Amino acid sequence: MIGPQFISDILPLLFPLLYVVGLWATGRLTGWHSLAKRFPRLKDPGPRLGRLLWGSLQIGRFGKYNHCVIWSAHEKALCISPWFYLRMGHAPIHLPWEGLHFTHRSRFWLLDGVDVITSEGDKIWLPIAQAKDLRKSSQGKFWPKTTHKP
Repeated sequence: MIGPQFISDILPLLFPLLYVVGLWATGRLTGWHSLAKRFPRLKDPGPRLGRLLWGSLQIGRFGKYNHCVIWSAHEKALCISPWFYLRMGHAPIHLPWEGLHFTHRSRFWLLDGVDVITSEGDKIWLPIAQAKDLRKSSQGKFWPKTTHKP
């Protein structure tokens, strides 16, 4: 019979499996997986111009990643990758600069942000303060045109 002892014995074995399945499902449900398939990691994105470690973003309606994303501006692409504990199911995304443009958008009442819009029409929202930090760290060198300056 299944009792409390059996559950306490099997739980340490089930947790890693549930964690991996949860990450895999999250990557697919939020849209991260489809973006990573369309914009895979570049072999050579060029020298890194700047990096933002505790970044946030939103993909679609439900794909919110708060303070667990690394944004890095390279010479050839804007790169997005999750922290190491989220890597399963979340491959790095490299967005080539030539296909990007930014537009200003308020997500909530007091939360301004920027939509990074890809050549295929995908929108990735990031907070305005992080957009400013990325622009500053990349010296505005490859920063796309915006409707409102971040």
